[in-house]
Amino acid sequence: MKQKLLLCASLLLLILASCKTGDGNNNSATPDPILARIELSGVELNFEGDAAEKTLTLSSNVAWQIKGSNDWCTVTPDRGAATGSVTLTVTVKDNNTNKNRSIALVVSPTEQTSISTSKSIAVIQTKGGQVMPETPAEWDGVRRGDIFYEIFVRSFADSNGDGIGDLRGVTAKLDYLVSLGVTGIWLTPINPSPSYHGYDVDDYKAVNPQLGTLADFDDLVAKARAKGIKVVLDFVINHSSKTHPWFVKALADPASKERGYYSFAKRATVKADCEAGKIAMVDNNKYVADWWRVVDSENCYYGMFSDWMPDFNYGRVPKLNAVYDEILGAAKFWMERGVAGLRLDAVKHIYQDEWGQENIKFLKRFYEDLKKDYADIYMIGEVLGSTEQSSMFLQAIPSVFHFDSWWKLEDALANSRGRYYAKDMAECLAKFGGNAARVGTKLSNHDEDRAMSKLDQSIPKAKIAFAAIMATPGQPYIYYGEETGAWGTKSGGDENVREPLIWGDSYTTTWRTGRKPATVMAQQADANSLLNFYRDFTKLRNTYAALAEGTMSYPDPATTPNELMVVTREKGSEKIMVIANFANASLDYQITTPVKSLIKTHNGAKVLKFADGGYIAQMEPYSIVIVEI
Repeated sequence: MKQKLLLCASLLLLILASCKTGDGNNNSATPDPILARIELSGVELNFEGDAAEKTLTLSSNVAWQIKGSNDWCTVTPDRGAATGSVTLTVTVKDNNTNKNRSIALVVSPTEQTSISTSKSIAVIQTKGGQVMPETPAEWDGVRRGDIFYEIFVRSFADSNGDGIGDLRGVTAKLDYLVSLGVTGIWLTPINPSPSYHGYDVDDYKAVNPQLGTLADFDDLVAKARAKGIKVVLDFVINHSSKTHPWFVKALADPASKERGYYSFAKRATVKADCEAGKIAMVDNNKYVADWWRVVDSENCYYGMFSDWMPDFNYGRVPKLNAVYDEILGAAKFWMERGVAGLRLDAVKHIYQDEWGQENIKFLKRFYEDLKKDYADIYMIGEVLGSTEQSSMFLQAIPSVFHFDSWWKLEDALANSRGRYYAKDMAECLAKFGGNAARVGTKLSNHDEDRAMSKLDQSIPKAKIAFAAIMATPGQPYIYYGEETGAWGTKSGGDENVREPLIWGDSYTTTWRTGRKPATVMAQQADANSLLNFYRDFTKLRNTYAALAEGTMSYPDPATTPNELMVVTREKGSEKIMVIANFANASLDYQITTPVKSLIKTHNGAKVLKFADGGYIAQMEPYSIVIVEI
């Protein structure tokens, strides 16, 4: 029995010894779990939009790491050992967006703990930058913008209550024109005429009695000049009316001198005569049957536009017919009465070949003959055509209208694509010889669908369109009523684009009724109206020489947002950048050049300035930013 007890005791000792040896040599055994403790002095950090940094304290009894940093928010250090407390520095960059942003930084142990634990730091940053205030320069009163205003007299202002606009009505509204910042007015034909529009003239040296008298005209010219406004007359040089005394005599007497004022031919031989070069005005020897109007069974005359508008027969430069002296004398008649110059109608149609050299030769002779007596004469021609086509006529006359400026702008707005417009205008200007003063820019005129109709009757689009004209080189023209949002298309007749300007007072003409935008009086009282927008932007062009006369540059369209027109105008030390959003969308644009001042914003746009010297233009739909850089 004793031996059994000794054996059991020995076995127990061996087992105990074996267990002890195993504890000492088994390195893969799991240690007791640690109870982790991670403490933060804060769990949320709030930042303004500018770049900044903030600190907080982390205490941990275990090794730790922080995840969640990104390109605008980082933390240092982002890992550490169990060393008690450590200072964390959280750094954010400028928030160059128009939205608040946030992320979560997650602190977690890097070793196994008895309880899986982690802590989060919420980092929140508001919209970036400081909103710059508008600090425009004071206007010195000089109307340097060279802005003209086209007036269809019959529809503009009625002074005597007969329902028809007149010259005295224009005189009465000169202060309104001054408020629009214009320096010149173009009057559509004021001569006696059988038509409402006046483009078929009965007497080149008289005033249509429906519109007033020569005395009324002289009064208008004098009072306009006193207010710093030049008067330019529409001069129809291509044709007369069928009821003009010259044409009446030409029809009545084939032997009269007036017969030679027009192109007559025998119906039986007119085609052969054209092709043989026997008819001076048909200089490309091309016969177009529709342009020859029947007189009787034997005779016909040339009238490209209509049988009511017989074309003049000037002959060929340098030997011109007697009618040339008549027309030159009529031009001098008006120059002697104080007009600043002439808008020449349909100049590409004087001779049949629109793009031939005869038109160029003739116009050059006409301009030079007038310039001999009137050195400062202003003259601009209507050339309905492309930039390449219209620029040809600068060989002869000082300036032409640039129809492409409107066509390209209309297309850009229709497609919410602003980035190419400045480039397009720069390329066009180069084809005009680089001289912006020779280029008449505009939206629509009396022969086109109203701009507002082309722009879907959208006031925001209309404002962008006008801002684009004011921001780019050229001599801008405003078509009456455009500034109040008048609309109309030619599809129902040209009268639809020549309707009365709605004043809201007794001066509103009533010869025709139709579409009625808000009145001038109502829009004058509305700070956000289209009329006051026009006034604001003509004032800006008149204030800043760079906008009026400066050179133009633009960023690479490939790196410019599709929606934005970005253009810079520079003259001397003055450098102005205009950013216009052609789309119904919000976006940001980084201005990479230091901004001296914010001149103007429109439609909710803002410019943010950041502590590091950066600038962001926050562009709302159809908004505008103008800065001096």
